[in-house]
Amino acid sequence: SRTITRNILRVAAALFLLLGSVTVYKLLTVSPGDLFQKHYTSYTLNTTRGEEATSPLELAYHNNSWSEVSTQYEAKVSKTNKDHFLGAMASMELKRYQQAIERFNEVLNNNARTGDNYFEDEAEYSLALAYIPDDKVEEAAPLLKRISAEDGHLYQQKAKDITGDDLKILELK
Repeated sequence: SRTITRNILRVAAALFLLLGSVTVYKLLTVSPGDLFQKHYTSYTLNTTRGEEATSPLELAYHNNSWSEVSTQYEAKVSKTNKDHFLGAMASMELKRYQQAIERFNEVLNNNARTGDNYFEDEAEYSLALAYIPDDKVEEAAPLLKRISAEDGHLYQQKAKDITGDDLKILELK
């Protein structure tokens, strides 16, 4: 009976030590940059067959010429939500996260003013992602949680994939 109890305590202690080691390892290795890289994918601009890019900004985006997209974006006097969104995505590619955050917010603010939802889901999800490498996890987390709870959101599943243990660890850091 004592031998069984002693063996159970040894196994429990070993499991506790293993779990503690894994937890410490996770706490030390999870970083905003890694979480961002794990979940970020470039946005592909859809085109209809036979349709040409309608602006120099879109053409630069199609060619993955991120600096040129930014140049074209800055040169435009009157910008659409598509322009703001593509400019923001180019900023993401160039690792200019604060600039991307500002441009995604332009999309969301325009939609709030007009009652439209053009590029709304894309901008919300991408904004949440842009906050992460910019060390603004406290702003990304509630947005990702809201998206993951919103049925019909284009990025609901992607947001659910992010709102796991790694995000919780970053919120604690």
